[in-house]
Amino acid sequence: MKGALSSDAGDAVATDTPVATDTPIKSDTPTVTDVVPDQSVTPDQSVTPDVCAAKCTGKDCGDNGCGGTCGTCATDKYCTSAGKCEVCALPTTWGPVGHVATTITPATKVEYEATCPDFSGDGKGDNAMSAVANLANPEFQSELDIGYYGAAAEFVGVTDFVNTESFVLNIYEAGTETAGGTDLTIHPMSFDKSTCTARARFLKASIKNGVLTAGPQDMETSMSYQGMSGTIKLLKVTLTGKVTATAAGVTLTDGVLGGVLTKANADELAATMKKRCAEANPPGWCAKIDLLDALPTLYDLDLNKDNTKDAAALCVKLTLSPAKFIGYSSAN
Repeated sequence: MKGALSSDAGDAVATDTPVATDTPIKSDTPTVTDVVPDQSVTPDQSVTPDVCAAKCTGKDCGDNGCGGTCGTCATDKYCTSAGKCEVCALPTTWGPVGHVATTITPATKVEYEATCPDFSGDGKGDNAMSAVANLANPEFQSELDIGYYGAAAEFVGVTDFVNTESFVLNIYEAGTETAGGTDLTIHPMSFDKSTCTARARFLKASIKNGVLTAGPQDMETSMSYQGMSGTIKLLKVTLTGKVTATAAGVTLTDGVLGGVLTKANADELAATMKKRCAEANPPGWCAKIDLLDALPTLYDLDLNKDNTKDAAALCVKLTLSPAKFIGYSSAN
């Protein structure tokens, strides 16, 4: 049959099968029209990065919105929230106040593990001060009883001492002009003129069902005592206790104050104290200056997790008694 392949003749050719001579042949080589240029990139065209525009219009200081500042203020002025440099006027009115009346640092392991904050993470309270409790407790209480040196807490804007969701709790170095008095003067050192705020303060304190809770918060406070001054920088500071108030001021019972003192800060304070004792007319406490040599034995925390004790847990039980601020002491 014309055009058929023979099943028994493998070399037979179908000579009558037409060949499509005009069928295009596909090629893997692209033509010019196959290449579409990238219209998003222009040769030699540089890309300009976004530039942060500083927002300093009408501002003399403060954040410029780009990680910098709009300027700094002179040493006798502070930067307001509006970015203006103003002279800080110390307050002349205050909220309800409680004066530290008693302090005692827990001396036994059983007591501080049940009472103090847990800074080591083992579920038990910590207190390096227990090692010197027998010495420290009488000294601290003696100073408080005299009244010339101490601390006081201002409950800013608080009128409800049963339930107040959030407020600022200022801590001042303050004392009385006469032993046993309740009219307090604030040491100017405890007020930070660069921010026009108390140097030590809990920014988020609350009262729930008559129980005060403040912190944890890092804070810095001044220390001034018998011709010596220094700065104490405490980490993870907390304050708790039961509070009530009358027109005379604030009462706090079952109070517990805790914090962490780093070795670096303790060494700095010790050096300041030793320097004062080496000067003319050293104060009476210099007779016990050798006790500072025991500081390395008090460190009980490893903040850096390098198997080296580099901080001490501090804990005191305290009470507040009603008081009021009447101004500032003459100390500078």
